[in-house]
Amino acid sequence: MRIGRDKESQQEVVYGITDAPTPLSQDIRSRESKYLMAMGIRVAAFLLIVLLPIDWPWKLGLAALALLLPYIAVVYANGGREPERGADSWYQDPARRALTPGPERPDPGAGAQTPSEPLVGRVLLDDEEPEPGPR
Repeated sequence: MRIGRDKESQQEVVYGITDAPTPLSQDIRSRESKYLMAMGIRVAAFLLIVLLPIDWPWKLGLAALALLLPYIAVVYANGGREPERGADSWYQDPARRALTPGPERPDPGAGAQTPSEPLVGRVLLDDEEPEPGPR
């Protein structure tokens, strides 16, 4: 991506880095902060259960929150880096999704079976003899 004037104006060309991926250190710091925020909410839920004189349904709800938050926080923190902008899956590329022509189909008049014709016959076990007769 080029920002600035064209080459004819003899000015320096400035390149933008807006398409650069997020640095790994910044990504890790972001995931750590979200994990620590979830664990802070968990500690607050435990403290509310112990310290506040609230009804049992509220205590059970806070306990459920405190039990589920670690799982959610760990799965989110270990989820990996955010996908880069513009790095779509190659399956989304229309040229790759297009079907390519298959092999040539045999001529139906040459005696070859086409996929629209059913196969006729029966399965024989190892100890069975085939019946004599036309095929």
